Amino acid sequence: WETPTDQRSYGLWASFEEWKLVIEAVDGLELLTSVRNIHRATLLIRKQQSPSMEGTGLRSEDVVTDWKKIQASIMDGGDMKIFRGEGADGFLKAIRNEVDASARFRALVDLDGSSPEKMESLPLFFNHIREGKVGSLVPVPLDFSTIPVSSNYALSIQRPGDLSTLFWKETPADEEFAVEVECATLNFKDVMIALGKLNVERPVIGIEFSGIDRNTGKLVMGVGRTDMIASRVKPLLTWEVDHLRPEQAATIPLAYCTSLFALFLKAGLRKGQTVLIHAGSGAVGHSAIYLCQKRGIEVFTTCSSTKREYVKKTFGLDDGHVGNSRDTTFRELVMAGTQGKGVDCVLNSLSGDQLFASLEVLGEYGHFCEIGKYDLQNNTSFGMKAL
Repeated sequence: WETPTDQRSYGLWASFEEWKLVIEAVDGLELLTSVRNIHRATLLIRKQQSPSMEGTGLRSEDVVTDWKKIQASIMDGGDMKIFRGEGADGFLKAIRNEVDASARFRALVDLDGSSPEKMESLPLFFNHIREGKVGSLVPVPLDFSTIPVSSNYALSIQRPGDLSTLFWKETPADEEFAVEVECATLNFKDVMIALGKLNVERPVIGIEFSGIDRNTGKLVMGVGRTDMIASRVKPLLTWEVDHLRPEQAATIPLAYCTSLFALFLKAGLRKGQTVLIHAGSGAVGHSAIYLCQKRGIEVFTTCSSTKREYVKKTFGLDDGHVGNSRDTTFRELVMAGTQGKGVDCVLNSLSGDQLFASLEVLGEYGHFCEIGKYDLQNNTSFGMKAL
């Protein structure tokens, strides 16, 4: 552009709102997200692809491609709905956990672009097409009897975001790999890595486990840096356990290490103080509430409405100490429970409006402990008002 005092050309310039209008005006483009500061704006744009229905025998109006209308499609009680694409399986599984009328829905995933010329109906809830044939992918137990005892294998992924590239890789089996794994857990971070939602230099799946220490013959639980979903592991920390089953012990280390580090090593919580613990029905929530109650710290927590009674009964909390994690009403609950002072610490795993509401209930000189991955990776900013 040019100005009366500057005739140099700087190329195309537009405000953020003008760019949004340009993107909206172009068919087939979608603005996924944006990151802005006072100097620049970065926009992530996706080219939309409409699945072709030619030769499938399915009506195009039966296939849901406008994701903004999905909620209405689920609840309208009408004809069968077909969810198509790479995420269709997971989406349908989530719906079947929430909606009674799940028989009206089908998932369709074309694994190699070989949809048959004519397909009158979908016979299964989860339909996968490969080499022109319709079937369904199912997990098959691994026959460990065919694996040499001296071998060591760990779960890995070649291309995060493509679950078909999950595989068992051979790893060292020397003396440092001293624990034979009985149980290993799959955490949310592992799922995010496998789905390609977390940017990591080296994708590692698994961090906690339980198993038999080859040096002592005793059951231990522990954590490690790499490849803990394996037949043998090289642990970073281990604890002997003699009163738990292996499947119980494997669920403890990461949750309790996270709570201990955040609440007591970082925030320095003491008896008589107050804390807001989000997602109280989860593993970290359980450990955090238990540890705080043992130390005489007043606990406020949140959970979904379906888990509210469970949390109240398990930890002996009343209605004034259990809020809703699905909206921001916990803000008023916490402020009322602390006489407007706010809490001394927030253990947060929520994002969006709930993140900002959590900052607002933090008292003077309080500690905000963020353990969620989404906002950390996206470097989410918040206004000066929160300070």
